[in-house]
This record gives sequence, structure tokens and C-alpha cells, in this order.
Amino acid sequence: MDCRRCHGMMVQERCSDFFEDADVWRCVNCGAIVDSVINRHQGLAWPGLQPVLVSLKRG
Repeated sequence: MDCRRCHGMMVQERCSDFFEDADVWRCVNCGAIVDSVINRHQGLAWPGLQPVLVSLKRG
């Protein structure tokens, strides 16, 4: 599996919190974390939606 951010190598890890344990993928290069919830939310992105650069005037 390749990292979406830097295309580095991903390794599977086990993360624990107070309520449950989860398997996640972590990039060894940039440290990006991906789990099932992140994958689901990234899949809901609107197709064709592009970020907009906003410039604020100071004065």
C-alpha cells in the first residue's frame, strides 16, 4: 500500500483508545495515518470539487 500524501511505504499498526482497538495504516515517511473511517470520509468527496485559493486584503 502506498501513501496518498507522499507515495511512501505504509505499515499496519494497532491503535488503542479507551473504548476499542483499531488497525490503522501509517506511512513510514510522512507519518500519515489512514483507517477505515478516514477511508470512508475521503470516499465521500464530491467528484470534480477543487480547492479555492482565497486572498484577503489587508489595509
